[in-house]
Amino acid sequence: MENWRFIKENNDYMVSDHGRIMSLKKPQKKILSSSLLHNGYEAIYIYQKGIHAARYVHRLVAETFIPNPKKLPQVNHLDGNTLNNHVSNLEWCDAYDNLMHAIRTGLRPVNVPRSIPCAVTDESGTILHPYPSMKSMVKEEKLNSAQYSWLQLKLTHPERVRLHTMRRWHLPYLPIPPDCTPVRHSVTRQYYRLLSAEEAAALGFSYRSVRREKGIHLIISNLK
Repeated sequence: MENWRFIKENNDYMVSDHGRIMSLKKPQKKILSSSLLHNGYEAIYIYQKGIHAARYVHRLVAETFIPNPKKLPQVNHLDGNTLNNHVSNLEWCDAYDNLMHAIRTGLRPVNVPRSIPCAVTDESGTILHPYPSMKSMVKEEKLNSAQYSWLQLKLTHPERVRLHTMRRWHLPYLPIPPDCTPVRHSVTRQYYRLLSAEEAAALGFSYRSVRREKGIHLIISNLK
């Protein structure tokens, strides 16, 4: 059973112990869609005091459902999955415990250079301009802070991006078979592919209907 409580500082919003946020503002209440930030954590935007403020989903859940008598400053994901914001997966901790847990779970590898070599490439991945680090690439390519954040998220947390997208659209998380490779349309700039039998079943389609209706059923990714 999913339990809901008001967010402490704003009664226009409620948070559930499953990690979902609901807006009660008129015209009708609705579940808010979260955003995935550059560091791989989920956040939602709450309208408060005339501005939209970003709030981490895991902190909202912890602040609402988990007592913190020791006034610990950080919230840890027990299974290491920053997209699992269920109350049972969260705990209050200090910075040291959070760091040690990240090392033990492999979220923060040790003895790994902090600089990540990157490159500007063409569509096929052929290197056009290599750089020793992401920061140097951002500087030389004159990218702004928003573009830098986008790069950090897409390049360093690709699996979290995929999981977040699949969950947002209630799509099954299944590996893509080799015979279902996406193809890109030059005009729409979108990618299309066939659904596998497993994906079709997970979405409630019969595999035969996937191939019969209008020839094929396609799943679209907005990869612009």
